[in-house]
Amino acid sequence: VVVYIFRRSLQCALQRRFGGHLDFMDFPNWEGPVGITLFFPIVDAVAAVVGSDCSGWVTLGVVALTIGPMGYLAYILRKIFRHVLTGRMKYQYATKKPWYEVQRSLRKAGSTWMKITILSHEISSYVEAGCWDDSTEEAKFWGFLIDEIRGDVFLFFAWAFIYKVFTSLVLWVSQGPPNASLMITLAVIDTGLHLYCRPYSEEYRNVKEGAMSITNALAITAVALPTLAAPGFLSLDFDVLAINLASYATYFALLT
Repeated sequence: VVVYIFRRSLQCALQRRFGGHLDFMDFPNWEGPVGITLFFPIVDAVAAVVGSDCSGWVTLGVVALTIGPMGYLAYILRKIFRHVLTGRMKYQYATKKPWYEVQRSLRKAGSTWMKITILSHEISSYVEAGCWDDSTEEAKFWGFLIDEIRGDVFLFFAWAFIYKVFTSLVLWVSQGPPNASLMITLAVIDTGLHLYCRPYSEEYRNVKEGAMSITNALAITAVALPTLAAPGFLSLDFDVLAINLASYATYFALLT
């Protein structure tokens, strides 16, 4: 509500000052990212309730998780899937020309600046798969969720939400070896999906997210191994290894 009031006030002020319509000030361009940010702590809080010892609180937590975060995710999945299926949201793939055609275009270009423009455009078509067409109202409304995802794997945006839900449940509900095994399994699935799907339009983003998921999986494995391994393994300094791996994951996350 606070974000909505601030955005509307700023939108009215800017329109009075400069006139015209400002697309980036429309709903939910601000509220959407804030909602995504709030999704994760809400899931943590509900998972903590599910993991309590009281059966009544467990029931309440399961109901809240189903109606709240999972219900919200199911709603946006249905909306985006339907819009993509009906063509209201379209992904435009970049056209990649063979190198000999690029050379031909460079020879025909008159100025050096024109050659640089042509070359940069062709390079970007190889490092970026394409982009979503934002000309429809549906694309403008839901674009904040899938802007960076490739069209053929557009449902991948939901994986971050699903991964968070399962991770929170595993942390709060299970203990000991089952907890360690499930955390390693989730981390391996996350890494496998990133490396196999390569879901982002920008190839650089795929490399960064893939490296981050690998280091995250290794850090989780390093933390979980003492719980699963024989007593002799406890003499190894797994905590230091996990901290180092987590620091690498943070480094990859901060890369722009």
